Amino acid sequence: MFKIETHLHTSESSPCAQIDAAQMVRFYHKAGYKTVIVTDHFMQKYLDEYDSNSWKNAVDRFFLGYRNAKTEGDKLGVNVIMGVECHFEKFEGDYLLYGITPEIIYNFPNICQSTEEEFFPYMRENGVLVVQAHPYREGYGRTDPRNVDGYEAYNSNPRHKNFNEKAVATAKEYNLYVTAGSDAHRDNDYALSGMISDYEIKTSEEFVELVKSGKGRLIRDDISAE
Repeated sequence: MFKIETHLHTSESSPCAQIDAAQMVRFYHKAGYKTVIVTDHFMQKYLDEYDSNSWKNAVDRFFLGYRNAKTEGDKLGVNVIMGVECHFEKFEGDYLLYGITPEIIYNFPNICQSTEEEFFPYMRENGVLVVQAHPYREGYGRTDPRNVDGYEAYNSNPRHKNFNEKAVATAKEYNLYVTAGSDAHRDNDYALSGMISDYEIKTSEEFVELVKSGKGRLIRDDISAE
């Protein structure tokens, strides 16, 4: 049995996070997780602060949290996978991107200013699994469920009302893939949720296949949600 965190943030790349990447990985290692996916907040205002003149430089700076987490994970034997939580200016909702690469983002400058009609087909064409994060969180909007591949059916961040039961029901109605994640930002957020695999997940491709196969079991507070 291998535990996977699907949704975490680092202070290097998500200003709202309070834990740096290396410490976050150490927390998860201690909690018995074998794989973590770093999904920092990809937002235009942060990218402009990194480098408003070079899209590539801004994207490279964004992935600092992932790179630092990967360095620590390699030391501890924790698999660290690249992910993104993308936020947009022209439509509502936050979207977890699995199977994303810097090259895919390099080729879509100012992606955060794109429309639904531009964003979702582009991700699908590039083989990225798009999962709407906390789709029923209080104060957040969402896209048409048919635009996405899946829903984050369980989000365990303790500072928000996520109405996970609504996410579960909608996922079933539209036959969407489902994930679960802690949405970790602070030291009391980590390892509250995630997924369980019968085999070790080492790459983005393996994680995407796990989700699509339906063999990844959802966990919340280490109790199966199924």
